[in-house]
Amino acid sequence: MKLHTRPLKTWLGNIKRFNMNILRTFETIVVWILVVMMVLVLCISLVQLGYTIFIYLTEETFHILDEKAMMNLLGSILIVLIGIELLDTIKIYLKEDVVHVEIVILVAIIALARKIIVMDFDKYSPWSLMALSTMLIALAAGYYLIKNADCRYTVPIPFSKKKSKE
Repeated sequence: MKLHTRPLKTWLGNIKRFNMNILRTFETIVVWILVVMMVLVLCISLVQLGYTIFIYLTEETFHILDEKAMMNLLGSILIVLIGIELLDTIKIYLKEDVVHVEIVILVAIIALARKIIVMDFDKYSPWSLMALSTMLIALAAGYYLIKNADCRYTVPIPFSKKKSKE
């Protein structure tokens, strides 16, 4: 006697598709929540940056060559740039359903550059400085390799609607 498994396979296939749709919907909701939060954080950072610049310019004791004030100001500007790049990463993910490693590495380079620019070198050991420089060289090399790579293949993202090229 032969068992017919076709209805069972069809039923299991429907459950799998239903679960994938739920996961995609959940993923989309999470990404949109992240977008809203990033926009709020960017708006707050921008207002704070504008306020900081206004305070610096209206102070009587403000000097253009005040190194600490300029480092804080530059650090705030770079934080806004990092936020914009992260928002761009999320935007591309929503559009193409793919995370571009190039943009993620660029955000890491900007964040590391910000750390190096605002850091007080006297407070860190030579090993810490070598570790930061090694990270920067590794990120720059990775960025260079990705920009010059022959990208014929994409890595599929879990729950993605698109298929990778084979």
